[in-house]
Amino acid sequence: MFWRKKTDPELVEVPLRFGENPYQKAGFQPERTTDPLALQSLRVMAGSRSMTFEEMVGLDVGIDALARTVESLRPNQKGHPQVAVVVKHGNPVGIGLDAHEPAVAADRALSGFSAASSEGVFVCNFPLTPEVGELKAARPTIVAAPALEGLDDGWLSDGALALRSPALEWPSLDRAVGRRAVRGGHSGAGDLKARAPSESHPSSRPSRAGAATIVGLAA
Repeated sequence: MFWRKKTDPELVEVPLRFGENPYQKAGFQPERTTDPLALQSLRVMAGSRSMTFEEMVGLDVGIDALARTVESLRPNQKGHPQVAVVVKHGNPVGIGLDAHEPAVAADRALSGFSAASSEGVFVCNFPLTPEVGELKAARPTIVAAPALEGLDDGWLSDGALALRSPALEWPSLDRAVGRRAVRGGHSGAGDLKARAPSESHPSSRPSRAGAATIVGLAA
């Protein structure tokens, strides 16, 4: 993992590369969780830089969209559906599906809105191999998959991060009770007191992909 840890080893807030804009600061507050798809549970396989606020939100949205798509197909799908999702500016802009071929699903997701695929987030539920094709031309800045196999150094564009989690093969929906920031407070089901935002970070927003808070702060 690329999250900093204390020696105890309690997870602590990690500064992100920048906020929604390059002149803004941002941080990530991971918490202890057993969720294999929590953002802090993904393993970095390529790249060494920290994420931006927008990339982390995009990864969260991509995992959620992938899980919802796979869950919706499960009742009527025999075998393992191949699904890929592209996210840009926090919104899914391409979802590709195929019953058998990962390369077809990836191509359909990337061609859904090809201009938005550049510098976006690519998430899929199949291993990325040379047969899937290079993602360098599409230029996503974040790639997440269950596994990355047999890929050379030129497979991704410069500066991109590749993340791995075996749990992405059959992604589950986040069952945690959500909390949404609304004007004047927060809204949600259950006991909101335990999930109230920190007073030092009034603009905090919860991540749907696991126990964490992504914080965007103006410089």
